[in-house]
Amino acid sequence: MKAWDEGRLDNRFQAFAFKKDKLGLILLQKTLFYYWAYSITDNLCYARIKSAVAIRSRL
Repeated sequence: MKAWDEGRLDNRFQAFAFKKDKLGLILLQKTLFYYWAYSITDNLCYARIKSAVAIRSRL
């Protein structure tokens, strides 16, 4: 293989690796967002149940 061929191959590999990293980052962000949204809805539901129980116990 010629030197410039190796260089081109290396660049192509780096671009592929960069794309893969970017995809991983996007997936990580989505996972964190979904986890965050789920925890918020979970807390809201918990608060609602807690308030309902408190109201029921007052009656």
